[in-house]
Amino acid sequence: MTFPFTPTQPVSLFGDSTPQVHVSGLITPPDSPIEEFVPRYEKHTDSSAAAAYSPSIKIECGITHPISQVRTMATALEHARNNREFPSTTTSSMDTQAVIEDYERLMRLRQARGDLSLPAPEAYNLLRVEIARQIIDRDASIEESESNTEATRRVNSYLRSVEQERRYFDAANTILQRRGVSSPTQLDLDNVGEELCSIIEQTIEQSISDATGPLRLNVNSLHNETTDFKEQNDALGRQIDMHYHVLEQQTSTNTALLSMFEPQSKNIQATADQLVTTTKNLQATEVQLVATTKNLQATEEQLTLATGNTQTMDDQLTLATGNIQAMDRQLTLAANNVHATECQLSMAADFTNLLSQVVVNLPGAINQVVYTAVQQQTQDTYRNILEAQQKVILDLEMRSREIQSMAKEVEARRLQLASQGQGFGSTHISSSKSRGPGRKSKGKMRKMVNKVFSSQR
Repeated sequence: MTFPFTPTQPVSLFGDSTPQVHVSGLITPPDSPIEEFVPRYEKHTDSSAAAAYSPSIKIECGITHPISQVRTMATALEHARNNREFPSTTTSSMDTQAVIEDYERLMRLRQARGDLSLPAPEAYNLLRVEIARQIIDRDASIEESESNTEATRRVNSYLRSVEQERRYFDAANTILQRRGVSSPTQLDLDNVGEELCSIIEQTIEQSISDATGPLRLNVNSLHNETTDFKEQNDALGRQIDMHYHVLEQQTSTNTALLSMFEPQSKNIQATADQLVTTTKNLQATEVQLVATTKNLQATEEQLTLATGNTQTMDDQLTLATGNIQAMDRQLTLAANNVHATECQLSMAADFTNLLSQVVVNLPGAINQVVYTAVQQQTQDTYRNILEAQQKVILDLEMRSREIQSMAKEVEARRLQLASQGQGFGSTHISSSKSRGPGRKSKGKMRKMVNKVFSSQR
């Protein structure tokens, strides 16, 4: 290692004029061996740097402004600059003093403006020009100070490099002086460099040892915690296995219960299907009763027409007799349907009894609900059938009475006509002529009645 210049002056000549820096870029602890060969200096704290982290900002006038107030000022200035109410600037919004000064100028400018609906006064225009000039001058001075700061920073960087070299030379000179070497050779300088390197190595090892001491303690504590965690994990695993076995037992029990309830649910479903079928049959019977009522209404209309037409009364009476016979057959069919309905109701009652026997094993609430629903539906259906049957019988009796009364009236009319003896021959001929088409209409009516009842069957 070749040194261009080896200082021989004592270290005390440098005094406290230079700040303390690191040796060759290394941070040495207070008890480092290398500090024995490096002069110590006082470290000056910069109060301005500490004030930057203060929760409140102090300006030159001694007024304290909170951070929130400064932010509000900066927001108001930004809004005013966007609206061209206040001149723009190149100063950063982080410059607190500039923000406070600009906010005060904005307030003065707004006071000078006055009412916005009126034209701007001359004093406002002059003040605006003056504020713009002040801001331009401030921006120029800040740019100049920033350029000076950059030059100062570069010079300080060069000075720090020179200071590091000087401190290295001081350390080497101190070692040579302690060894009593006045005119060092290249070998002496190499030995000094090796000694400095060994001192630095010892310092690094000591720093590493001091730093890894707490880490070793942390490793031991972590190992103990890992052991505890393993024990807790094993205990939790045993508990989980126990819970798993309990859950398996509960699952098997639930499966057995489901297998027991499944046949019962199928039986209930079959019974419900049978009830639906019975309901459909009852609805079909009700439809047949409605059709019978419509036929009775048609018969009534025909009887009304027969009353109005006296010339074809005989044919209409014959047709009415056929209709009465058809009605008798229809009543017989209705009675058969009623009998079949009663059979179905008895079957439904049997199904209900069977259902009640099946549901006995189920909870009492389900048994009561199903039994009540079946009984209510059966009673309602039977009541509707009886009412319809009674209505049909009453209607048939009324129609029969009306037909008998009409027959008596017609017979009385014939007897009256016969007693008078007017136009017997012509009446006989006309009646014989009218009987021909009457028999044809009677045959057609019988065919229609047979078709209607055959379709109902």
